[in-house]
Amino acid sequence: MQRVTQALSKTYIHIRRQPAVFFNFFTFILSYFFLFTVSFISWIFFFLLNRTVIVGKENLRAEKNTLFLSNHQSMIDSFLIGTVISFPALFLRPTLIPWHPAAKENFFRNPIQSFFSRMWKCIAVRRGQHDFEALENMKNALTASTMLIYPEGSRSRSGEVGTGRPGTGKLIHDTGARCIPIYIEGMNDVLPIGRSFPRFFRKITVRIGHPVEFDNLLKEPSCKETSEKIIEKVMVEIRNLKNSEK
Repeated sequence: MQRVTQALSKTYIHIRRQPAVFFNFFTFILSYFFLFTVSFISWIFFFLLNRTVIVGKENLRAEKNTLFLSNHQSMIDSFLIGTVISFPALFLRPTLIPWHPAAKENFFRNPIQSFFSRMWKCIAVRRGQHDFEALENMKNALTASTMLIYPEGSRSRSGEVGTGRPGTGKLIHDTGARCIPIYIEGMNDVLPIGRSFPRFFRKITVRIGHPVEFDNLLKEPSCKETSEKIIEKVMVEIRNLKNSEK
């Protein structure tokens, strides 16, 4: 239990500017059981009540300063990818569960929702503006854990992989994080935009790519143009994973 507590505390100690939540021993244990319970329920839903196929699992090395970058189809994508990445190994290594940047207006609307969002390792982000505080929180989180980001910034209605936002490119440039591209297929059938309750017995595919090679881009000056080049390389890899299914 001491090992679990130490590991879990590392996932929070680097988030210094989040609104006050006292991550004492009780909170560590509460968060640990919350994460494990939610992941277990997610595993039942995605692997027993639906049929989830993982392609490229050998590329899935979850270690600190790792970014998982995926297309975005539904409101429950993070539960799917988080479970694929960390379950059941999170029982002994809770740091495997990725942090999730989440829109403050959607996931931090009241104290109760904020509490459970933090228990699920969400970082509040003010959508539609340059949120430098959130960027610093993400950098700090990556020093001890992993993170899942949807570079497009919102769910795709067409199913196509859109353009990535340069803010994610800046995060990659500033941290030198190891970047794993992911493409998910079928989640827009499980919980399409506009539907409140998920469907069962659908096929879901998760394709995991090799780490993205940025060549010398990470050595270029930090600017918008560099960030755009970096995130475009990521989006190309995600599109390649999509096309590999054909």
